[in-house]
Amino acid sequence: MKHELLTNLKVQESFFAENRPFQPVLQAPTDYESDLNQTIRELQTFWKGQGWTLNGKAIQPQIRQLAERRGVVTLYDFIYRLTCDVVHFNPQVLLRSGWGDLPKVKFSTKNFEPYYRAFAAVYGSFLFCIYFELLHSHLRPDSKTMNVVDKIREAVRKIGRWPEMVTVEEINLRSPWEKSPILHVLHQVIFEQTKQGKRKRLLQRRRTLVAASTGLG
Repeated sequence: MKHELLTNLKVQESFFAENRPFQPVLQAPTDYESDLNQTIRELQTFWKGQGWTLNGKAIQPQIRQLAERRGVVTLYDFIYRLTCDVVHFNPQVLLRSGWGDLPKVKFSTKNFEPYYRAFAAVYGSFLFCIYFELLHSHLRPDSKTMNVVDKIREAVRKIGRWPEMVTVEEINLRSPWEKSPILHVLHQVIFEQTKQGKRKRLLQRRRTLVAASTGLG
């Protein structure tokens, strides 16, 4: 937080000095450089104690590297790309909001409204449960809290369709659920009987050689 605060103050100072010099804003401290460098050294020392060697001005390992060590890189890759698609400009996301037959196509945010409603509900609940799975020993939640988490986890598991990153609808294909709703139910029942379906956790973690060798996995 200190590193972010110092950096933001300096960047803010430069921007307003060039574009709105008459507007008073918080300035970076006079000892900004030495304070920032000291903060960087402290952060690098901390990470070295966790088995990471950082060079230059780096203040933490890449997030994906942390995910790899914790065995959750599949989760990271999916959530990272899923969220990046909707917060950054993406032609695919723009074009799929246009519905209709060419040349009469109507672009509207309402077209994918059910998708984003499900997107927020499913993955918001999913990540909430994962939070307790990965950090249970640190959070030490009481039984009342875990009962709520368990109910949310069960509700998420029973949802018939989690929002995909690329949907069949936006590719103009017929939905498998529309083709055979009974087959979808059968798939769900069969899944519940598998080892994966019986897992108590939502997240499947993968141990890596790095994680096993450092004992931090």
